[in-house]
Amino acid sequence: MTLLSTSLECMEANFIDSIIRISKTRSDLERVFSWLDKTLKSHDKGISMKSRAATVLLLAASVLGAIPAYAHHSFAAEFDGNKPTRLVGKITRVEWTNPHSYFYVDVTDAKGVTTNWGCEGAGPGALSRRGWKKGDLKLGDTIVVDGYRAKDGSHLVDARRVTFPDGRTVYGGSPGDGGPGDNGTDQGAKQ
Repeated sequence: MTLLSTSLECMEANFIDSIIRISKTRSDLERVFSWLDKTLKSHDKGISMKSRAATVLLLAASVLGAIPAYAHHSFAAEFDGNKPTRLVGKITRVEWTNPHSYFYVDVTDAKGVTTNWGCEGAGPGALSRRGWKKGDLKLGDTIVVDGYRAKDGSHLVDARRVTFPDGRTVYGGSPGDGGPGDNGTDQGAKQ
């Protein structure tokens, strides 16, 4: 065994471990990579190092390209449609990212206790088509969020409707996610 083949095997092992750790579908990935490992080892004598490296890189690109699809989920996978929640609070952070945008709101209860809530919305493209702009959510602004709580009881809501300081109310849910108010279009149900 050469130094190059030993290095390549270490690279493969580290890559496989990394992908398995970040995937929610661990058992599926373990089966795929186990099959790949057995296949490459059983044909080791017939595959050049360049071909083997190219195969690993191609597979890595394919798997990494698919991870955002695994990260996206339906409404029912994370949120409870039977737990409507209204939050009124000040914006503390905004993440304008795909596949979901997130913003965080400090909500103070009747006892004066402040809790930071995460609010999940659709991706930037869908929000832009509804009239949102990246700068609409400003730190310190007070907004109203109507949504549904996370099933795990955490301080996370699916932001179905957001009312801005200027009085505009905009649908915040992901199109076609199956959640309350979703009619399969980018605009959601009429309010």
